[in-house]
Amino acid sequence: MKPRFSLKLLLGLATFVTLWLGWRAQSPRVAKEFAGAIQLGDEAAADAMVRGEDDCLARFRKVDRWLVRSIEISEFRPAPGLTAWMLNQQNAEMKLHVLDREGGYGVITVDVAATPLGVSHSQDGSWESETPLLMQWLTAITE
Repeated sequence: MKPRFSLKLLLGLATFVTLWLGWRAQSPRVAKEFAGAIQLGDEAAADAMVRGEDDCLARFRKVDRWLVRSIEISEFRPAPGLTAWMLNQQNAEMKLHVLDREGGYGVITVDVAATPLGVSHSQDGSWESETPLLMQWLTAITE
């Protein structure tokens, strides 16, 4: 018996491959747009890309606008693991350079993940003080 050529099968296969390639191309685009918005200082555009969350960046700026000195983001890289590959997830670190209320300064590091559905971030950030030891000592004396 001779195999038969099916246009329906070919059309279905071409549609599937097109959808899969579109899914794979979407995540790097979302990551690039988010990083670009952060670098330009456009918190409203960056917050619009964060899915299922409130305006996390705008909230930092509204509460204490003078406390956030700058925001930087590392390069997005594909996340390890099969599940992350299937979700087409790319991870990066976002660092918020802030002044604390005691006169010191430091960095809040938040992990962010970009998928074709949008950007999500971890709820807990790590705090690393950049205040020189002399400044910490002088601040402790004045309290």
